Amino acid sequence: MNATPIPAYELLARSMGSAGIGTVFGLLGDGNLDVIDALVSKESVTYIPVNREDIAVSAADGFSRVSGGVGVAAVTHGPGLTNAVTAIHEAARSRTPLLVLCGDTDPSDLAHNQAIDQEATVAPTGAEFVSVVSAGRVAYDFARAYALAIGERRPVVLNLPTHILSAKVIPEDVAAPTPHRIAPQTDEEALDVALGVIATAQRPVVIAGRGVVDAGARSDVLRLAEAVGAPVATTLKARGLFRGESLDLGVCGTVSSQASAEVIGEADCLVVFGAGLNRYTTSYGSLLDGKTVIQVDADPQAFGRWYAVDVGVIGDVGTTAALMHEALAESGHSPRPWGSRDVADRLAAQSPLDEFVDVSTDSAIDPRALMIWLNETLPSDRIVVCDVGGFMEVPLRHLDVIDPRAHVLPAAFGSVGLSMAAAIGAGVASSKRPTVAVMGDGGWMMGGVNALDTAVSLGLDLVVCLLNDGGYGIEHRALVAKGSDPSVASMPWPSPHSVARALGAESISVKSKADLIAAELLVRERRGPLLIDATIPM
Repeated sequence: MNATPIPAYELLARSMGSAGIGTVFGLLGDGNLDVIDALVSKESVTYIPVNREDIAVSAADGFSRVSGGVGVAAVTHGPGLTNAVTAIHEAARSRTPLLVLCGDTDPSDLAHNQAIDQEATVAPTGAEFVSVVSAGRVAYDFARAYALAIGERRPVVLNLPTHILSAKVIPEDVAAPTPHRIAPQTDEEALDVALGVIATAQRPVVIAGRGVVDAGARSDVLRLAEAVGAPVATTLKARGLFRGESLDLGVCGTVSSQASAEVIGEADCLVVFGAGLNRYTTSYGSLLDGKTVIQVDADPQAFGRWYAVDVGVIGDVGTTAALMHEALAESGHSPRPWGSRDVADRLAAQSPLDEFVDVSTDSAIDPRALMIWLNETLPSDRIVVCDVGGFMEVPLRHLDVIDPRAHVLPAAFGSVGLSMAAAIGAGVASSKRPTVAVMGDGGWMMGGVNALDTAVSLGLDLVVCLLNDGGYGIEHRALVAKGSDPSVASMPWPSPHSVARALGAESISVKSKADLIAAELLVRERRGPLLIDATIPM
């Protein structure tokens, strides 16, 4: 034991290093300066500076989603925290395990102009709030916050009053909480009911969500689907989970392909693992009509959260799928002809080009044609990050990923402009794969410009595809539908092409399909961040 007193911020840094934290995204302020300095100088943690606090949190969010670990961001007190609130809210709704180190003012300093009630500020976001109350508890409180982030899969704000961090403490071993998740026992009565439904179903479809990804239960769920002859589909959060399987329907819901939507529509039973069945997965409930729905989840609050289900089975999704497979095998159940070559042939014959009429002109490119081109031009092993906007369904439908960890969608809070920062974190987490971020011009101006500077300084292999309609497209169309003047939704942005070049990125303007020849050369020979400023129809 080292009996020499050290500042509490140094003990915090030591605790974080011992926990294996290797990367922190942050913005310096007097509330976090000492902690970041200690992390870098004494623990050799990689510190990635950004120029807004929401960028730090969103980057940590993207890092977590791709790496599967805990993302860490550091912000200062007062406005540092309030700037980060939107990104914290997004991470909370997306159930991202995140640790936000947040400086706090000394409560005795009543004149401090950055003093706010930080716990009350965090409360509406859905994040947990853990405040260090004494220098002697800093290691324990960090460990508790870290365990909560992992165990509850949500952001935890670790509140760090500056007067406590600067106090001296004698380092010692602390019996800290251990991160863990307790898997519930499968409800056997509900399981029996579900098995009866599956055994009599003629056209079952198995749907997997984020819970299957987090539980590492792909093989268990797929084995069950094969045993009953069911095609498989995923939610957006599990996108790419069954890639390569002959009966992979892709994403179920509003971004399904036409062929996949038809197959799901013909089903008489949906067996859903680790998915919330929200309005997008169910196409606003229409995909549930006329079907018996079985929902399996470890979270008892998942059942009927959005729509009523016929059978709810609480339990670990992998264990429950394995129990279902075992019981059906023992009963001599045979796969239904539903999963025959007919479905596989229908899926193999589908082409995205058959699903729309290309409306590209000499002055604007159809975003669907652009996404199909980008899908074919970029390496298949890439990370895809999509921003919020009226364009979203296009990349979510036409830009593929090979596994769920390669898909980052910071859209749970509906906030425009978080994708570029999330792409930075994703790129740092998986530097050997290119990252493509798709956003509208509104998202570019809200968050893309600030974050691109960081991407350039890091030299990330990042392709930013900007779908530029010169304003706020959804609002423009809404005003037109009302018979109002839509000009207020048009924005005289500075040229993204010129701004990106000024920030040190490569850039090209695409106004027609003819421009894709030059763009393809830049994409294939990119040497750092590249912006494709694509003019699309309003």
